[in-house]
Amino acid sequence: MNYNNKIGGFQLSVNNNTQFYEHQSGKNSFYYSLSYYGSVKKFSWNGNLTYTPTSYTINSKSKNRGGESDLVLQYRLNSHFRINAGLRYYLGMLTYKTFMDEGTYHSMSYEKIKDRRYRVLFGFSYYLQKRQAPNRMKKYLNSTEGGISL
Repeated sequence: MNYNNKIGGFQLSVNNNTQFYEHQSGKNSFYYSLSYYGSVKKFSWNGNLTYTPTSYTINSKSKNRGGESDLVLQYRLNSHFRINAGLRYYLGMLTYKTFMDEGTYHSMSYEKIKDRRYRVLFGFSYYLQKRQAPNRMKKYLNSTEGGISL
C-alpha cells in the first residue's frame, strides 16, 4: 500500500516466506515493512521499519522482539551543503527466543543483541554538481507495426 501527498508519503507491505522441509508441511514466516519520507522547505526525512515476529528453520522456531529501524533527518544549508542526523534501531533492543525440537532433544534459548539499540548518527553532505542536469533528448523506438512509438 502506498500513500503520497505534497510533503511526503509512505509505503507499507506485508510479506510471507514459506519454507518447506522434507517430510514436513510448509512453515510460514510473515514480515512487515514500512518506509516513509518527506520534505518541508529545507528539511527532509526518510526512514524504514522492518519487523519479523516469527521465523523458522528445519527444527526450530524463533519469536522476535524489536526489529530493524532507521530514521534520517536532513537540513539543507544551501545548494551544496546539508547536515544529517539519524537514529538507528529506535524500536529498541532486538531479542530472540528460540525453541528447538529434534527427536527427544528440546531446548529454549533467549538472546539479546545489545549493540542494536538507539544509535545516533551525525554527518554532512556536500554536492559537487553546480546546477541541475539539462533535460536529455528523449530517445524513441519506433515499431514498424502501425507507427507505434515506445
